[in-house]
Amino acid sequence: MEPVVASGWDEPSRIVPADTKRVEGQAGFGIELDHRLAGADRVPARIGWFLGWRLAVAPHEAEPASICRGVSCRPAPMMPEARYTDRSMLFQSSFAVTW
Repeated sequence: MEPVVASGWDEPSRIVPADTKRVEGQAGFGIELDHRLAGADRVPARIGWFLGWRLAVAPHEAEPASICRGVSCRPAPMMPEARYTDRSMLFQSSFAVTW
């Protein structure tokens, strides 16, 4: 008896590009706070905190793609020739402790 494979009819559609390589530019800025605790016998010896933002942009070009649902795919219509730019902003925060 062979296992039953789900057809994916209940999954949302997703667009899958034919080629996933792309050029992307990034810039960021942030601040780091580093604090040394008094005394050599203290645990932890240092505490640090980083807070930053990263901005990314990439050109969005018309390209062949497929619309997939589950394991079945069909060709997607080409995007319009108008130029688009994908933009994103990432907020980062980290905490560090040293002994």
